[in-house]
Amino acid sequence: MRLRKRGTTWSHIARISVIHRRETSKTSTEQQRPRHQRLPRSGQPFFTSLRGVTLDRAIRTARIKTSSQNMEGIMSRLSGAGYDLRIALAAVCFALFMLMAVVGPGAFAAERATANCAEPPTGLVAWWGGDGNAADVFGTYGGTLVNDTSYAVGKVGSAFSFDGDGDRVDMIGSNVGDFQSRPFTVEFWLYPNSVGANDFVIGKNYANSGLGWDMRLDAQRILVVGVNGWDFNITSDASATTGAWHHIALSSTLSEVKLYIDGVFKGSCPRSTISSTGNPLRFGFTTDYGSPALNGLMDEIKIYDRGLSEVEVLDIFNADADGSCRPCAAVPADAMAWWRAEDDTTDTFGDNDGTLNGDAGYAAGKVGKAFDFDGDGDYVALPDVPLWDFGTGSFSLVSWFKTASVSEFVFFLSARDWYGTGGGWEFGLTHQGKANFHIIDEMGGISMQGIQSPGSYDDDQWHMMVGVRDAVAGELRLYVDGVEVQSPVSESGLNVVRDPATQALIGALHSSSGPTPVLFYNGLIDEPMIFDRALTLEEIQMLANADSSGLCTECIEAPSDLVSWWQSEGDTTDSAGDNDGVLNGDVGYIDGKVGQAFDLDGDGDYIVLPGVPLWDFGTGSFSLVSWFKTSTVSDFAFMLSSRDWYNAGGGWALELTHQGKASFEIIDQPGGISTNAVQSPGEYDDEQWHMAVGVRDAVAGELRLYVDGAEVQTPSSDGGFNVVSDPGTQVLIGAMYAPEGNVSLFNGQLDEPMVFERALSRDEVYTLYSAGNHGVCEPPDTVPVPFAFVDQTYAAISTTVASAPISVAGINTATPVMISACSSTSCEYSVNGGAWTASGGTVLDGDSVEVRQTSSATYGTTTDLTLDIGGVTDTFSVTTLVQHTLTVTLVGEGTGVVSSTPAGIDCPTTACSAPFDETDSVVLGAVPDPGSVFSGWSGDADCADGTVSMTVDVQCTARFSMPFFADGFESGDTDMWDMTFP
Repeated sequence: MRLRKRGTTWSHIARISVIHRRETSKTSTEQQRPRHQRLPRSGQPFFTSLRGVTLDRAIRTARIKTSSQNMEGIMSRLSGAGYDLRIALAAVCFALFMLMAVVGPGAFAAERATANCAEPPTGLVAWWGGDGNAADVFGTYGGTLVNDTSYAVGKVGSAFSFDGDGDRVDMIGSNVGDFQSRPFTVEFWLYPNSVGANDFVIGKNYANSGLGWDMRLDAQRILVVGVNGWDFNITSDASATTGAWHHIALSSTLSEVKLYIDGVFKGSCPRSTISSTGNPLRFGFTTDYGSPALNGLMDEIKIYDRGLSEVEVLDIFNADADGSCRPCAAVPADAMAWWRAEDDTTDTFGDNDGTLNGDAGYAAGKVGKAFDFDGDGDYVALPDVPLWDFGTGSFSLVSWFKTASVSEFVFFLSARDWYGTGGGWEFGLTHQGKANFHIIDEMGGISMQGIQSPGSYDDDQWHMMVGVRDAVAGELRLYVDGVEVQSPVSESGLNVVRDPATQALIGALHSSSGPTPVLFYNGLIDEPMIFDRALTLEEIQMLANADSSGLCTECIEAPSDLVSWWQSEGDTTDSAGDNDGVLNGDVGYIDGKVGQAFDLDGDGDYIVLPGVPLWDFGTGSFSLVSWFKTSTVSDFAFMLSSRDWYNAGGGWALELTHQGKASFEIIDQPGGISTNAVQSPGEYDDEQWHMAVGVRDAVAGELRLYVDGAEVQTPSSDGGFNVVSDPGTQVLIGAMYAPEGNVSLFNGQLDEPMVFERALSRDEVYTLYSAGNHGVCEPPDTVPVPFAFVDQTYAAISTTVASAPISVAGINTATPVMISACSSTSCEYSVNGGAWTASGGTVLDGDSVEVRQTSSATYGTTTDLTLDIGGVTDTFSVTTLVQHTLTVTLVGEGTGVVSSTPAGIDCPTTACSAPFDETDSVVLGAVPDPGSVFSGWSGDADCADGTVSMTVDVQCTARFSMPFFADGFESGDTDMWDMTFP
């Protein structure tokens, strides 16, 4: 067992937020989030909703209880006339027919419904929700809207809207959708307004040459495009309607491709390698052949790195307008304050807890709960700290809000005075409901610059607003729901500093002329945040796309097969194994991505790891992970390395090139000549935190490289290399081994380097990245510090004897506790003073545990109770009292009775005995009969005063005499005495 500085368990500490630029963390009780519910599996009875079944309005719902096998027939009878779907796919062929359920788009609002969303299947690569932006919900494959592409009410929230005249979305500069010989799934919702011939829907193809793949709509048929030109066309045997939503899923293993429409399997055929193309993935239209563009809507477009099963596809279809549950978003760097409004005014990131005023309360919010203000004196007062004075620097304000109407200016966040005393900032809505962000110079009101939206947002819907002051660009920017709603406004370097008396508030504005603030907000405010830098568009879109899942608030469980993990929390301890490192040079520690990080100056700084066979993966799979931050590189800079500069032996390395590009390489055991690598096209020496992950997947025969959760390059072949280092090669963090002195030293910060002995999946990589500064939870540690009970002796027989409590320490998750052995008739334990039980349970770090047992029914007998906590045991022994015999003998001419306290001796005869506990102090009492006198005690030494300690067997003698002989004569004396009478 290792004692670690950081750790959490979801069952014990609800959440830990590692504070940017702080060494401590704040915890609070996690609020209950809405549970995501999944519909039953295929073949089981279930309720389903068919939109558009009733005659009066499409929004009505008919509920039909049936099995999923029967549903196909029901859907067929309900389908109407319309169009057919045509799908083109490289190296794939189908024999398909189509059955469509009628679904009306009028049934859905632009605001996402999430209460019954379906958890997305594993293997997600990218996800475009179409909710006002083309950002990748799951990763970093953001798209670009071309021509008049816009947004409309979708199947789930909003959707991409294409007018059939060249509108499209391009994924420029990424390899997403380049499947080659890998398994995949592409799935989305489609709503055609009209259908022609060869209407392009989605694909990654090249100039009508058969390279790549695509899917198209065509009147009453489905067309397949092969890698070696056009394969053949298949016409479906059922029609599909325009003006209806349909779920399309294309699922491929390495050998077979399957098509599903509205959750129903339509057909399959073998597949081969899909040729790569340099063109981007596109939705709606392609410029590479004369195919018409799509006239309709696309929503919830997702790509996976594996073939989904029929059950998984059906789950997505059955989720309907609730869609798939969004992942939480990683917290952007430099967050200063965050008030989650989970029944308190706690600042999750700092010490800026607020104070409720008026009758402000809490209500169901966008993410968990929200502040509930009635517009009549409700607000949250924030501490008066210099943090709110940004001077001439950059900062960003973020908040979700929902209000039905406004009649005057209202504020989500403010740090200015209504009467213009001093400077500050304001962030809210105008009296017309328009988004509003202003900054004020410290000289006051006259020097004010701001930006407003053209549209209004007092529509009783949830919106996310972001105001950005970018001091470097000299701009104010304004975003609503992830979209920049106004052209940036130039700002002239105002010094944003408040008057000392001005309060920072949530829900109102400070007024220096009265005792209370003014301009109170009426509505809900959720997740207000402040950053001390300018957020990027990508970060803002990520925040908006997280929707009701919000920001990630917890560490994540480490993926399996983690063999080493150096957290760099002030030491080089390996938190997952026994491979502690040794510092070289003047390596230090500094605020990192998660807690602290290794701080390397590029001049002799590195960490040497033990030379163990663990690092030699041979022909097997493995993964390397590290957060890194550097401002410049002029030479190769290594994060993790087990290779030799001169290529002696094999090895591996995760590094930056001299151009700042991320690179992952493996070297075959003979060394040197046999090197395979994968390298990013982009550069990352930008003084920002990035996560690099190198994966050697021996099963697929690939090397994969990820940066910030996204695969940044087409995989390279691993060549089947035998990755075994030369015995003399050092394994290093921050450098590469060379016999005359290590080289290619890293200049910057490295945090949380990890080694896994398997290939991480795409979604595991993204989950590691999205955990952000919460990082990975400590590996479960269920081995506590040894504990010891104090045994008890001299116990009374057949009584309940309890131990003194012991405290559980050294674990970081719920740990099994049980009574592993019991020689008593009854053994139990209690946790934290709770109920006594003999059944197994769990304990947490810091819990207090007592045990108890029933002592033996016989004297001088020991019974044992053994408690086991996480494999660590101790025995609580109880020994009953030992008894000793007290024997009393009566002597002398007189007679009497001897008794004892405690009772036991009662001697009217010449001898008697009784057992006593060894802890007893027995007081003997001698009562002479009439005519006799008690003359005293004799016998064993302890008998002299008639009080006997029963630590051993004792014999005592009581002497009774007659009065005549009281002077010492005894009956039976035969001496002759001369007697003289008067």
